[in-house]
Amino acid sequence: MPEIVRVGDRFSITAAIFNYSPYTAIIPDGGCSPTGLSATFDNNVDVSPSGIQFPLCHQDTLTPAKTIPLTAGPLAEIYTATSPGETNATLHPVYRIQNEDNSTSSLRQFDREFQFVIVPRT
Repeated sequence: MPEIVRVGDRFSITAAIFNYSPYTAIIPDGGCSPTGLSATFDNNVDVSPSGIQFPLCHQDTLTPAKTIPLTAGPLAEIYTATSPGETNATLHPVYRIQNEDNSTSSLRQFDREFQFVIVPRT
């Protein structure tokens, strides 16, 4: 968001996260380090800390075969479009799996790459 990113825009990225596991996934967010979803960019974007502080770590729970939206951007980091052009991005969702015995796994991460275009300011 916004749907069309222009040079100078601050933006965020929302991804639908689906739990394919037979176990519940615990996704750290708001105040956790790392947060549940972050992004890196190969060019055209400045990433800076938001400066927002949370007193507590919030965690989302994703039960098997369910989907939730996660947003990368404004809470933990600020993404600002700096130059026009095709931009490669990588999303970094992180999670823990709650096993049958209610223990949780170590933090896991998987990456998803995608491209989008930043347009000049008109």
